[in-house]
Amino acid sequence: LSGVTKNIPTGTVKLSTGKMSSRTGDVLNIEWLFEKLHEAASERGEVKDVVIIAALRYAFLKVRIGSDIIFDINEALSIEGNSGPYLQYAHARARSILGKTTKAGVRPVELDEAERLLVSKLGEYSDVATQAMNQLAPHTLCAYLYELSQVFNRFYEKSQVVGDARESERVYIVHAYAETLKCGLTLLGIPAPEQL
Repeated sequence: LSGVTKNIPTGTVKLSTGKMSSRTGDVLNIEWLFEKLHEAASERGEVKDVVIIAALRYAFLKVRIGSDIIFDINEALSIEGNSGPYLQYAHARARSILGKTTKAGVRPVELDEAERLLVSKLGEYSDVATQAMNQLAPHTLCAYLYELSQVFNRFYEKSQVVGDARESERVYIVHAYAETLKCGLTLLGIPAPEQL
């Protein structure tokens, strides 16, 4: 039903720096959190709203609904590890690889081990996304996208794309990966920029 929303209560949100108390006024509100994210991003020279949106949304969505959330600003903004900005950079990296080639992607007939593992992981997307939507469990999609990016990193370490004899086949796989990652991020409400 279009336009219908459902309120799903979650656990308590706490800062990694310590407990919060409504009695003492030490309560987290969204404006304060955005301000702190902007400050931390500014210190790193990364003040981009798309990165801050990714940091905030992913930090909340990667935790099972109903569980308490320990919010760590530095972890949420990190471009290493299980964070929204990391997945944005993973997407931008794949788009960068595709931008360095003029070859059209060709569906591979045979796959080496690294390619096979990545293609196999890509094949899980539809089931994971459907499960996440049907069970209102975005954390499962977050976990999948992070695992997918890790499989892609292992593929890229072992498989040269641009300039390889199998460039067209690998371009096809990298394109499929970038599109899958973008679809997953979009489903989570996280922008997937072409470059960062």
